[in-house]
Amino acid sequence: MCIITARELLGYMGNLTDLIFLALNRLGQETTYITIIGILSLIIISMLTVIIGLSLQLKHLEKCLQEEIIKRQKTEEKFTAIFNQTIQFIGLLDLEGNLLEVNQTALDYLEIEAKDVIGKPFWETPWWNYSANYQKELKTAIQQAKQGNIIRFETTHLTKNKKKIYLDFSLKPIKDETGKIIFFTS
Repeated sequence: MCIITARELLGYMGNLTDLIFLALNRLGQETTYITIIGILSLIIISMLTVIIGLSLQLKHLEKCLQEEIIKRQKTEEKFTAIFNQTIQFIGLLDLEGNLLEVNQTALDYLEIEAKDVIGKPFWETPWWNYSANYQKELKTAIQQAKQGNIIRFETTHLTKNKKKIYLDFSLKPIKDETGKIIFFTS
């Protein structure tokens, strides 16, 4: 397991220091310099032990962090490969209908870049902004998807050369682990 608390190590050091000072108080006036040096040596050894323990813990946490980063990078690579290599147009929207992500297939279709459309209301993007009727239908679909419904309808999009193609469009709510809708996918 990757979590060992430094608080436990510091607590150990604090308890040991408390015991040493309690012993010093009981010895009172009869404490010799040799006893004081011995006790101070124990305190130093205890502190070094804690520092070494914290250093080992830090190395362990660093290794765990590196493993997690590699794991997430591999997951992201798999997602990107699937997301961008599919023949479908795929987009991820927030609950207001703003485009958060779009796959390369959809971008290539209109010969545009992600920066041209990311963050915009989906109905204002080039896939929809040529038709007020389709924009209205999309806005209605987003409102229905907020209720948890999967929406599907046929639509058309224009190519960069103004050629019309027919598409089967769907809008699906994406829920978190509690069942709350957090995104839409199209």
